[in-house]
Amino acid sequence: MPEYEKGMTRSDLARMIHTYIKNDKGIGDLNDISQAGVLKDLYDCRVCVDHIAQVYLRGLMDAFFIPSEPEGFYIFDPRRTVDEEEFNSVISRVENL
Repeated sequence: MPEYEKGMTRSDLARMIHTYIKNDKGIGDLNDISQAGVLKDLYDCRVCVDHIAQVYLRGLMDAFFIPSEPEGFYIFDPRRTVDEEEFNSVISRVENL
């Protein structure tokens, strides 16, 4: 199980969690990640796309709603630093898989 590290980004955590559930828990990838396309920043980190999509679609990590005219949009915010509270929340979700 990944351990909390100060300065960890959301993309770092997504990668670690995706790798953990795939390799250690034996949970295969979702084949269709098209629903993750609601995240406006999904492709900002091309290396991270699958990691982010897999953890987002499984409900392991949340998106952030950005209120904007006319309707608003969702982002993952991959460069945002993870605090210990968010980390523990994600780990709790992983443990309940």
